[in-house]
Amino acid sequence: MANIHDFDDIRPYTDSEVPEIISRIVRERGFLNFVKMFFPEQSTKKIITELLQIKSQRAFQEHLVYTIVQRIIKGTVQKLTFDGIENLKKDTPYIFMSNHRDIVLDSALLEYILVINNFPTTEIAIGSNLLIMQWIIDLVRLNRSFIVKRDVPHIELYQYSVNLSKYIRFTNQQKNSVWIAQREGRTKDGDDRTQVAVLKMLNLSGENDFFDNFRELNIIPVTIAYELEPCAVSKVQELYNKMTKPEYKKTKLEDLTSMNGGIETPKGHVHYVFGTPINDQLHKIEHIKGRKPRFDALTELIDDEIQRNYRLTYHNYVAADMYFNTKEYEKYYTKEEKKNFTDYYKNSLSQIEGDEKIVSEMFLKIYAMPTKNYFEANTKQESK
Repeated sequence: MANIHDFDDIRPYTDSEVPEIISRIVRERGFLNFVKMFFPEQSTKKIITELLQIKSQRAFQEHLVYTIVQRIIKGTVQKLTFDGIENLKKDTPYIFMSNHRDIVLDSALLEYILVINNFPTTEIAIGSNLLIMQWIIDLVRLNRSFIVKRDVPHIELYQYSVNLSKYIRFTNQQKNSVWIAQREGRTKDGDDRTQVAVLKMLNLSGENDFFDNFRELNIIPVTIAYELEPCAVSKVQELYNKMTKPEYKKTKLEDLTSMNGGIETPKGHVHYVFGTPINDQLHKIEHIKGRKPRFDALTELIDDEIQRNYRLTYHNYVAADMYFNTKEYEKYYTKEEKKNFTDYYKNSLSQIEGDEKIVSEMFLKIYAMPTKNYFEANTKQESK
């Protein structure tokens, strides 16, 4: 039987390790500068003294992380709302699988919603490409994050994927929930789709029938809708650079900049929806035979649930009419709202280097695709 130390290279820190890690992290100037961003009124000495008194993971989250998230919400989120919390049971561990729009806030705001509704926090999957300094590694592992290694040599990839899958299932069996994105990397074109590779990884540790393996995990699709897309300008710039410069490769500094950008820029109204648990829907596809058709059907179930729960705003409707060159959605916005979005769109484009027509389409697509997917997913639901 597996135990926590089988996963020492990727797991979060345990309570017994917390004091030692905190004593190390408070000596890091980068960490202290990060904390001071959110607590400018406190002296560095006071910050260090209070952190050194922390003896558990939960206390670290309550003292530091929860307060930081509160301040991010106060400073950059106009409104944070949620639906579907009634779908959850407090004594049941889940895999919360969401669309992925922001590196830090997707999971951070989820944890905040769980805390204010008296649910346990989750463990959080985070890509190793973001962990460019030791203090960042320490920070995220103190915050119940486990590491998803990127750039694993091909010859080692299968065994690593098995180990990651075993850890997630082990965590679930220990009655701990997990947050994981539906895909590797953020959605940069607005088209939220589950990568089948994520589901295949989760299944690697299963020892039962295909459907029983996924029932054990209690997957709940979560839809995250930001009124103002985090890092929209940098996402378009990255897509354009990749398209026009085959040699382009994003640097670690760009990842760090994206993390900061997502935290600091306005998000408008942010809405979360906890969807129908996949266990309640698996009966719809249990008749399907064959490995590939089953994975395809499961992927479609998750995608449909995420897409039909998206909370659209006038930004999405205006962008859809502009992107698809229609007037199909104009009943959903006013002239003033159209002007507001158009001004925002023009200002954003002025910050992007590249062919104006191409970057314009890339930017509009971020907001237009959720509209298209929402109506298609809901039409499909109504026709069943």
